[in-house]
Amino acid sequence: MFKLYFYGAFFTSVCIRVFADQCYYGGVKGPNGNYYNVNDNPTSWSGAESVCYNHLGHVASSTNAFSNAFLSNTSIDAAEFWLGGYNYNGVWNWRNSGIIQNGNYTNWATGEPSHNQTGYCIAMIKATRQWRVANCTEKKPSVCELPISRAWDYGKCDPSLQWEWHPEVNKCYYNNGEHPDTSFEDIIENCKGTYETAVPMIIHSDQEMSVVQGMMDAFTGNGCAERFMLGVHDPNNNGHYVWADGSAVDYTGWNPNSPPPTGACFFAFARGENEWNPSLCEAFGVPNGIICQYTP
Repeated sequence: MFKLYFYGAFFTSVCIRVFADQCYYGGVKGPNGNYYNVNDNPTSWSGAESVCYNHLGHVASSTNAFSNAFLSNTSIDAAEFWLGGYNYNGVWNWRNSGIIQNGNYTNWATGEPSHNQTGYCIAMIKATRQWRVANCTEKKPSVCELPISRAWDYGKCDPSLQWEWHPEVNKCYYNNGEHPDTSFEDIIENCKGTYETAVPMIIHSDQEMSVVQGMMDAFTGNGCAERFMLGVHDPNNNGHYVWADGSAVDYTGWNPNSPPPTGACFFAFARGENEWNPSLCEAFGVPNGIICQYTP
């Protein structure tokens, strides 16, 4: 039985994009010719995708019985792990292989798929090699699939920068680095400079929170930002919070120990618990990461 090795650089050098062909020194070649590496660190599905994306790959697809058997024999010491399948508007897709159509290879467990809606992803049950549906925000290990000929997958995003397309929420995201001392207005302008309609992170659902939390986790460490500013603010200083694009705050993650005061801005910690913490808006005073987003 082969063994897949965890590619440690995923979590030790994530401050920059890695373009070197390092996979060939620690990955295992699969039956389709692509290379695979294990991510033993449990993350959400979107977090797993961000880790793989940083290395010009995606969470692994299982498009035939050979690849399914190969993936089931990973060194992951867990009952389940993420595959690259996700649901968007009732349609099941592989992140790097398109729609899972009738007649295509599937290996659903009995009673699956138990949900058929956005926010659910595919996990492999290691003992049986079968697939089950799980909420994409659940944290599981995963396997990255890195094609031999790797190139940045812009998807629907603008190719002028390395935007990270997340089709599970149909949004483009860009890690705009760490900034030592900025105001909320500075961050707004910073994102506009990357793309005309881009804004700081806006979150309307558990799934979107899972995406940005996964990106924060993937981009932090080694002196990089540990906290990232959100695009929520109180423009009239009356306790009525809105997002930077003017949309209503219909989803919240306020830290229960730090209820939202009047006139604050908010940040979230990488490797945190999806909690939003209050901060000054004029000048944050500490280094902050900025992740910009727009809808293509």
